[in-house]
Amino acid sequence: MSKRCCRCKIEKPATEFWPSQRRCKDCCRSYRQNPESRAKRNAASRRWYAENRERALADAQRWRAQNHEKYRATYLKYWKSRTGYRRNYNLKRAYGITLEQYDSMLAAQNERCGCCGTHTPGHKGKFVVDHCHLSGKVRGLLCNNCNQALGLMRDSIGYGLSLVAYLAKTGGVEHYAGCQPYIYESAKEILDALAKNNWRRPEIQKEGEPAWN
Repeated sequence: MSKRCCRCKIEKPATEFWPSQRRCKDCCRSYRQNPESRAKRNAASRRWYAENRERALADAQRWRAQNHEKYRATYLKYWKSRTGYRRNYNLKRAYGITLEQYDSMLAAQNERCGCCGTHTPGHKGKFVVDHCHLSGKVRGLLCNNCNQALGLMRDSIGYGLSLVAYLAKTGGVEHYAGCQPYIYESAKEILDALAKNNWRRPEIQKEGEPAWN
């Protein structure tokens, strides 16, 4: 069985035509790839949608109800394909960094939390971006526990040292055995830096006032 294309006027087998099309597949492809034809078709589609919006929405809703599994599979496939784009967009919007910069920071930290050194993020499988809430500067990547602890301490060095002093005074025991060596080295570096830079308030301390910011 053959059909005659209404565009190129050539007799071709029926397999060379799309269902319910009078033009052959080659003519359909050339028409779709033509910029002018595509612009006219898009304009016509937008015009039709504006005039028949309620009908289009009702048809779409009815199709989704009749093809729920197919719609869900297509939606999940699209959602997964956009994961990297969404991640990059959210990082850029919230912290001003790209996904590539995030990965570079994580690699520089040896895939560890920048504070306790754990390999377990604890937050949807992703390390949290730690930043200064005053300046907006990104400081590093932390696990969820360290990020929450830092937030509760309000980014205060004095608060952190007060907690350390309290644990030392009351006989606190280091139970985070898996990261104990990392924590010890980090604490040593911090104390050395504090001693080297003399991070004290420049003004005279009042009686009973903490000496550290």
